[in-house]
Amino acid sequence: MYLFQWLKNGGRQPDVRVPKGPPTPPVRRRYRFSGHVQFVGFRYEAKMTADQLGLTGWAQNQNDGTVLVELEGEAARMDEFLRVMRAVPRFEITEIRTEDLLLSGTETAFEVIG
Repeated sequence: MYLFQWLKNGGRQPDVRVPKGPPTPPVRRRYRFSGHVQFVGFRYEAKMTADQLGLTGWAQNQNDGTVLVELEGEAARMDEFLRVMRAVPRFEITEIRTEDLLLSGTETAFEVIG
């Protein structure tokens, strides 16, 4: 069903809008996405979106069926990341748990893990 929804949308990713305005201080957050988020290209969509927004971090499938994502960058760009991920029709996100973390400052890109 989710593949058909994606194809109905032309197989395209929702438009990513990079927030305008002066840069804000970086933050780091961990998101745990629940729902139908594995085996639908979620981590790779997360990477494409994070790359377009200039966010660093990683995404990893968890044994409980969730996907864990850590992002570092401007908070407004993270808000846009969440908006885009929620708009992908082949995902059925039922819950997003958020945790603020200390900045890493060591990452240079966004990675898909395992």
